[in-house]
Amino acid sequence: MKKTLLSILLFSLSIVTFAQAPVKVTEFDTTAHRVQIGGGLNLVYQGLNQTGVTAIDNDGNPYDAQVTDWFRLPAGDLDLKVRIAEGVNLHTSVWLASHHHTDTYFGFGYLEVQKFNVLGLGDGATDFLNNHLVIKAGIGNSLFSTNQYYRTTNANAKNNPFISNTLIDDFGTSLFGEAYFFANDKESFLMFGFHDFASKFGVKTVQQGQDKGRLPRLSLAGNKVFKFNEDTKLAIQAAYVTSLEDGTSSQQFKNNRAGSELGQIFNQGDFGGDMGLQQRGESNISVDGTFNFKGLQARASYQMLTGEHSLSGWKEGTVNQLTLDLSYQITPKVYVAGRYNAVGSDFELAAEDADKKYEGDKIEVGLGYEMTKGILMKASYFNQNMTNDFVGMANGNATGLLVGLNLYF
Repeated sequence: MKKTLLSILLFSLSIVTFAQAPVKVTEFDTTAHRVQIGGGLNLVYQGLNQTGVTAIDNDGNPYDAQVTDWFRLPAGDLDLKVRIAEGVNLHTSVWLASHHHTDTYFGFGYLEVQKFNVLGLGDGATDFLNNHLVIKAGIGNSLFSTNQYYRTTNANAKNNPFISNTLIDDFGTSLFGEAYFFANDKESFLMFGFHDFASKFGVKTVQQGQDKGRLPRLSLAGNKVFKFNEDTKLAIQAAYVTSLEDGTSSQQFKNNRAGSELGQIFNQGDFGGDMGLQQRGESNISVDGTFNFKGLQARASYQMLTGEHSLSGWKEGTVNQLTLDLSYQITPKVYVAGRYNAVGSDFELAAEDADKKYEGDKIEVGLGYEMTKGILMKASYFNQNMTNDFVGMANGNATGLLVGLNLYF
């Protein structure tokens, strides 16, 4: 019994856990509080040396651009989870400050339905839905790749073993609705959903007779979990997203209003190192695998993004991203992690652009220490290369040290 309790305690303290995919909750909610409050503060020190990047001064003269070493603007969140009914919860996040915005604004908010007793369908139908169905709908990020489970979302950095996110950051806020159908293991699922990553919310005036509606994007995903024993687990996930019309553009990989975790490198302002592009007419595929053995986790994610990409005009073709992560829990409070991340492209280009490239790669090696629950410190060695011939950048490089402090409750 003591050994079992110790194992549970160590697991609860562990940062390197199984992939944080959606799960089916069936136990009775015994939380006495209807409203749960959370939040956090994320502070990042950036000490990077940059080469191969040219900027223009006020007199129009080019110069080799370097980036200063200092702390980035802190990010802060206030999160609420409100229990509307048993198994029916409202999740909201207000971003008090972010790297890109200094003002307070709405981050995301959505309804999650895990139990369906409120429908009054009878015991048989209700039990089936409670065991196998989850509904999510609102404003937020639609499921695509496992990169979403291990990223920093404004001030929420506790699920990210590293300080930076992937080169193509799979995050944005959009209208979305998703239905998850779970197997008996409560972890394997199929997901069917719609989302709209169009550039702006709201309506506008158009001429009579002009098409005044638009269609959302279609999302399909599946996750299969193989549990070999209590210490060994493999999860395979695949997802597909497609546009249902040609007209509207998508910012699925270019809609993080908080900014990236790196500042000013590669002349990108608050979105330093970001290689995500706006798309239209897209058909995107992601295939992911996550393997866990005790304190060791290995993860691979491959994304193939096909369609038109906004890159000095619309370019038809494919952008690929590969992410390989390896992390190990040394003690319940200390972990090490390494990441290799690469982006390549294959565009249909005019003769004058035939030799132009859009590609990049990075390596990040990190160390994390959780002093106690709610205080997480990180340090990373970071090295990123980027070539974007469409804006005149060839062989840009940023390398150095990143240090992060994440406080959360």
